[in-house]
Amino acid sequence: FFVGGEYGIDARQLADSLQSQWENLPKDFRNAQMNVNATHDSPRLLTCFANKGKYKYRVNPFENPDCITGKPDADTYRRVRLYLVHQFTIPGSPSIWNGDEMGMWGADDPNNRKPLWWPEYKFEPEARYNIQPGKVARDKVEFNREHYEFYRKLIALRKKYPVLMMGDITFLPSPPKVLVYERRMGSECITVVINAGDKVDQITLRPGVRAVDLLEGAAFSGTIQVQPLTAYVLKHL
Repeated sequence: FFVGGEYGIDARQLADSLQSQWENLPKDFRNAQMNVNATHDSPRLLTCFANKGKYKYRVNPFENPDCITGKPDADTYRRVRLYLVHQFTIPGSPSIWNGDEMGMWGADDPNNRKPLWWPEYKFEPEARYNIQPGKVARDKVEFNREHYEFYRKLIALRKKYPVLMMGDITFLPSPPKVLVYERRMGSECITVVINAGDKVDQITLRPGVRAVDLLEGAAFSGTIQVQPLTAYVLKHL
């Protein structure tokens, strides 16, 4: 859903898949489970998104000469951040492979285990694997402050609003490329809206609901024009 490409699914399929897994777990287990998106045995998250094929399948230059091993494009960063909003706003404990929050990329083993990009260190430009004819591309290697701060923002939201950790979740009807769900606990409610498509779409909040986006601060009510590749975490007022 978040990556797109020929193996992409729609919002309803994603919701059904998640619910079918959660139904097998008691609620306390569901809220405590590790939500892992990358590990030392898989390509780094950014590289997974840059290569839009099957997960952990030929994500290295030796099996796939077209594998993207270097810095991803801007579209990939935007899609990864949509996924991160989802990871931090669904039941379960978000688990991060150390270095992903620094903006690191890397194909399957051993390229996912490179030295961490600590901000106080300087690194040489990184040559992409290139077993095809032509000039070898080189990428600047450095701590990605903007990417890191986005992780921090999501962590802070999750800590500030317990409903994102412990609340019930309900998926709401939405267009195929827009995922919408509510987290509710007592009188507290947050609606998450994620448009993984490349076009403006729209959703309508429940009647009478006024909300503020915890990511950007904008206020919403009624019908929302959901911008492409954009996520909203809407706290009901």
